[in-house]
Amino acid sequence: MSENKVAKVLKKSVYRTKEKLLGRADRTHDDQFTDFHTNFNRQQTAAGKFQKELRNYIGCVRDMASAAANLHEVFGEVYEKEWLGNEELAGHLKSLELLWTDLHSKLHSQVFEPLTSYQTQFPDFKRRIEKRDRKLLDYDNARHQHDSLTSSKKRDESKCSKAEEHLQETKKVYEDLNSELRDELPALFDSRVSFYASNLQTVFEVEAIFHSEAGKLKSQLSEICDRLAEENSKGTYNTRRRGPSDARPAPHYETLADYYGIQLPSDHEPESSDDTSSQPTSVGENGSPAQNKSTTTANPFGEEDVDAIYAKPNKPAKSSTSGVHYRVMATHPYSSDDVDELCFEAGDVIEVTDHPHPEEKDDGWQMGVMVKNKRRGVFPENFTRRMDE
Repeated sequence: MSENKVAKVLKKSVYRTKEKLLGRADRTHDDQFTDFHTNFNRQQTAAGKFQKELRNYIGCVRDMASAAANLHEVFGEVYEKEWLGNEELAGHLKSLELLWTDLHSKLHSQVFEPLTSYQTQFPDFKRRIEKRDRKLLDYDNARHQHDSLTSSKKRDESKCSKAEEHLQETKKVYEDLNSELRDELPALFDSRVSFYASNLQTVFEVEAIFHSEAGKLKSQLSEICDRLAEENSKGTYNTRRRGPSDARPAPHYETLADYYGIQLPSDHEPESSDDTSSQPTSVGENGSPAQNKSTTTANPFGEEDVDAIYAKPNKPAKSSTSGVHYRVMATHPYSSDDVDELCFEAGDVIEVTDHPHPEEKDDGWQMGVMVKNKRRGVFPENFTRRMDE
């Protein structure tokens, strides 16, 4: 920049500062433009605040989308795979995450970006208003100089002529800028209505779609949980209990045959009392009936079963099944949960045998054969007691 140009700029700056500080009473005033300027500042401030809060809101939506994804991941962990509706629940949760992502994307592209574009016009208008204010100071300064020269007692026509030219030049520059702004500022201020109507409507429509779709998905998720609760009320997901649930008194047995669970054969019924009543009865010395020593009672169980029937409880009977290690007696009834389990009542006798697949045997469970029906299966060991103990 040349020295003359620098000097000219400095001179203008001094004149403008002088005009501001002196505050002349005859300064040019435009009340209508002042109103336009006030509206412009209010419009720019509102748009800036809207942009700031919208940016914060969209950031919160992004964080909420991330938080929802993390929460849905935990939902998938606590809602176990074997539960009813697991795959359906996972699909709905994934759809919810997509809704959050879509909401964030639409708010940014359809609301924030148009608002940013709307904001870009304010800096240019602000620059032009500031330039118009400077040109107004130049015009007032030129007018004051012209008035001073023309009213001087020692009037210099050449200086007055130059002052007149400078006055007309500054006046034209000022009036051109002022005229443009007087037309454009009201139009800019009026445009806020249509812009905000469209922009806010987009916000509400995007969120309405999000909440509507999210509400449907959450209703479906609630129905899945209702079905799960109904299924659980049927005992579907109850944990299998392998111990006795209630303490019960020891069973009462009428005979040793009942104790060992032996079914007596029908052909070994004792002889009727009619046969024994026909035998003669001898009378003892004291007048009481004497026992007939020659009469013997038949063994109703058969000769081969005497030892087994009248054996002591702590001595096991001989097993009729090959591969039997020992016998146990049920101390509590047990209802089978699976087809490979035995079902028995208290007092039933079971012969313990080898498990056909030892690697599949569970701790606390034995393989055995029911004595009364020869059914083979597994049973809980803590429901029984060894008969040789």
